Amino acid sequence: MKASILFFVTACFLTIGSLSRAADAATLGGEVVALKGQATVSQNGQTTRLYKGASVIVGDTLKTGKGARLKLRMIDGAEISLGENTEFIVNEYQLQDSVGRAALELTKGFFRAITGKITKLRDGSFQVRTPVALVGVRGTDFWGEQQANRLRMLMLDGTAIVISNGYGTVEINQPGWGTEIKGEDQAPVPAFQWSADDIKRAAGTVN
Repeated sequence: MKASILFFVTACFLTIGSLSRAADAATLGGEVVALKGQATVSQNGQTTRLYKGASVIVGDTLKTGKGARLKLRMIDGAEISLGENTEFIVNEYQLQDSVGRAALELTKGFFRAITGKITKLRDGSFQVRTPVALVGVRGTDFWGEQQANRLRMLMLDGTAIVISNGYGTVEINQPGWGTEIKGEDQAPVPAFQWSADDIKRAAGTVN
């Protein structure tokens, strides 16, 4: 009898947790389209394992494990890929008629983003915040790595990315070019061209 009651209570809590995420459908940011290894999602003090087809909701904190790869497709068609040991937060993601806004955060690890409809809108804003800089994006395929207080950014294709903090700003508008920030109190270094091997290694962290 006690076992039956415990099972019923546990089932109720699991159902309530599922319903609470479903109830936030108005803030849907995207979904998981590919997953290798283990990854979790946390929100409101609850952490669950991710799976292919899972919804990504505004406010979610996504974490990947060792050797993991995670790919998201957002509501505007953007694709975001995360490498291993990465922490990534969806602070805001909305698309309504001619207005769109994406505010993402890379706390640590590796990511690549191929932007979608939001960056094509006149009133669209797509930004990625890191511990040492804010990255503004205009119609671009770009990659980034945040480790401790060091940030590396690379534009793979597209229009431009702008990396800025309180110490300086760098705009990158050529594919294969990038920048880095070597510490929390330092400006981005001037844009420089990456070698083919460095570009290949960067892409390999999220593929």
